[in-house]
Amino acid sequence: MNRRTGFTLIELLVVIGIICVLVGLLMPAVQSARESSRRTQCLSTMRQWGLAMQQYETSNGRFPPGSISYGGAQSDPTRDRRTFVVSLWPYIDAQNVLGQYDLQKPFWDPANQKAVDARVPMYYCPSDRAGAWRANIYWMARGNYVCNWGNANFLQSEPQYVKAPFSDYQSNNPTFSQIESRREPGNAAAAFRDGLSNTIFMSETVMAANDTDNDMRGFMLNNTAGGPTFMTKSTPNSGTDYCRCLGPQSATYPGPCVSWPIPDGWNSARSLHPGGVSAVLGDGSTRFVTNEITLAVWQAYGTIRAADLLEALP
Repeated sequence: MNRRTGFTLIELLVVIGIICVLVGLLMPAVQSARESSRRTQCLSTMRQWGLAMQQYETSNGRFPPGSISYGGAQSDPTRDRRTFVVSLWPYIDAQNVLGQYDLQKPFWDPANQKAVDARVPMYYCPSDRAGAWRANIYWMARGNYVCNWGNANFLQSEPQYVKAPFSDYQSNNPTFSQIESRREPGNAAAAFRDGLSNTIFMSETVMAANDTDNDMRGFMLNNTAGGPTFMTKSTPNSGTDYCRCLGPQSATYPGPCVSWPIPDGWNSARSLHPGGVSAVLGDGSTRFVTNEITLAVWQAYGTIRAADLLEALP
């Protein structure tokens, strides 16, 4: 009697078909698990930023300003222009980068080129890409973590503006003179009358599609609109950004954008996580804020002393 020693062609095709179906069923679950892991890692990084903010406050008696501008005109080579990131380098294991940065010169000075192009791991959300703009000699590292500028343009000049966690500190700009809420070295903890646990300090942005795009979003070391900030004019992953956004896809990616004269633009919190953005509160706790949050609640968490908190973050 003959005994079969293998599969027929039809049986082999059936087995291959079953395997393909199983792979097709498993792939979404695998991708979902990977994104869940990336989101967890992102929240962990966000918490490290929050702890760095608290350590800075312990050492200096106040939180850092979001943007710092000392000196004359924007193009003045003696003007110190930097962001909260530089202030936090000692607290995020980037002390070596600070040692390469001349605090008496702006970020775009060639002397600071190496420091501003440093790839610091805490800059990046694992759901996005680690990219850097190399369109000219002033290399500019991009990143995903930005500070809360409130319901305002970058100059925080609208009549309805309510004080936000971060603002610009300028020593001699008449736009900011005599306006305490927009001309300060950073907020003290006592200024947060709404409570640190009721105030979002940082959230996310999405970097430009291409390294060579002249797109301000994610320029964490550039202290103008679209760089180190997000605004609460729109809920997460919605609204239109108004900043310098020049690139083949910049009008639509990472979100709708109109190229706007800086520095008075604004932009929304955005991420590549499905359904929302990561955020860290003033007390160092983290939240994943869903896109369904109401604008009123989102904006309430963007202020520091408006007594306008309506409900817990979703």
